[in-house]
Amino acid sequence: MNPVSRQATPLIDRRTWLAKAASTTGAIVGAPWVRAQTRRVRLRMLLNTGYSSPQAWLWLAQSRGYLDREGIELDLTPGAGAYTAAPRMIDGGYDIGYGDVNSLIEEHARRPNVAPQGVYMMFNASPSCIVVANEGPVHQPKQLVGLKLIGHDSDVALRTFGALCLQQGIDQRAVQINSAWTGMAGMVEDVLANRAVGAFGYVSTFTGALTSATPSLLSKVRFLKFAEFSPDLYGSVLMASRNLLRENPATARGLVRALNLGVLDLLRDPEAGLDALARVVPSVERRAESARLRATLDIEMNPALPEGSRRLGLGEVDELRLKRSIGLLARANHLERVPEASNVFNPAYLPPAGERVRPALSTETH
Repeated sequence: MNPVSRQATPLIDRRTWLAKAASTTGAIVGAPWVRAQTRRVRLRMLLNTGYSSPQAWLWLAQSRGYLDREGIELDLTPGAGAYTAAPRMIDGGYDIGYGDVNSLIEEHARRPNVAPQGVYMMFNASPSCIVVANEGPVHQPKQLVGLKLIGHDSDVALRTFGALCLQQGIDQRAVQINSAWTGMAGMVEDVLANRAVGAFGYVSTFTGALTSATPSLLSKVRFLKFAEFSPDLYGSVLMASRNLLRENPATARGLVRALNLGVLDLLRDPEAGLDALARVVPSVERRAESARLRATLDIEMNPALPEGSRRLGLGEVDELRLKRSIGLLARANHLERVPEASNVFNPAYLPPAGERVRPALSTETH
């Protein structure tokens, strides 16, 4: 197998947080970076979904030899949704996972001793949205009261809607939510036919689905973005098992280092990311995946946020923001305990900040 404008929040002292995070796994903070493995290591990795363009950083790290350089081979398993990744990673004994951080928070509340840790925050903003009709009555979340929404039961947007309601001062019980059994384009058709006022999903996923199926519908809808109305929420994160972090921290660092190079390459040249995906999935519909990737880079990997700038760097989180998001989710979803941010996300495995500076994006000027 082949290796595969928001107000800034203050930061706590980084060394303090690193020490707290490292103590949960036994990682050695400040230890020399191991640049090459003397033996090859095969890791089992669970993805969020099937192969797609928002994962192009992975395909670039694979095709350009970054994983191979670290002596790492990935045994990939397509996922069944970003919100299912963390629990499936635990139950399936995976070494690495990629999925929604809010689901990871829930697992730390339920199973703190076995829950994986986030080691690289891929999406510095929530990818979630509620799609509504352009000509409809809803322009902000507070106008959803008394109306009906639809969504897939395990959808990240649906599962984090309670947190958005808390931040917006909405009684979630006043919004009717029905399960949907159609695909993303089908839900949009339901919205435009007035069978529901809105539908849960990702901006990028709706954009890709409509570009593929019915491009004309894109001009008839707008997105209520969680990134705007619930800005404390993060999105998808790279997760590592406690066993991997405890028993082979050098491999964990090497993996993060290799995937970070893939992220940098994707940001420099998104078309190269699409090329890498096409080598893995020759039948990929490039126009739809290009639209999906563009939305991912613009919204979910937002270049305007501190995470990804020189202040924090790619892959990092603002611990105070993460603490707020954990508190929101705990209250909204009635979690049995409130996890510590330093347990949910461990920055000790990130490359140095100078290796995580966001490059100029060609897509930022499109």
